[in-house]
Amino acid sequence: MIAILPLFASLGVFLALVLEKVYPHPFIVEELIKGGLVYVLLTSKDEHTNKGLNAILIGVMFGITESSLYGYMSILAQEPLLLLKRIVITVSLHTVTTISIFYFGKLHIKLTALGVISAILMHYVYNLVSSY
Repeated sequence: MIAILPLFASLGVFLALVLEKVYPHPFIVEELIKGGLVYVLLTSKDEHTNKGLNAILIGVMFGITESSLYGYMSILAQEPLLLLKRIVITVSLHTVTTISIFYFGKLHIKLTALGVISAILMHYVYNLVSSY
């Protein structure tokens, strides 16, 4: 089960697209989805899986899928360099926020919520800065 969590992260992007139609705050929706995946990862009894690596893969897969979905706009605008920048920045953002959630949850499972809050704040600041 744990080994397929990064795949669920890819599918989580599609869930986020649907939820954001109802609640248009992607920085909250996306981090809650990743927070749920990290919570499942941390509460797993699987002792043979590198949970830290899986947390990183959750962020990477979420970021790659999101970049791919929105990347068509860059291609249509004939800006391939913009697509490359978006992939690098978005994957980095989602990886860092997922590591933050994992770090707090690893300290104590109840602190996972604090990790999600820190991820939401990081994502919110990123959205503010990138909109200029």
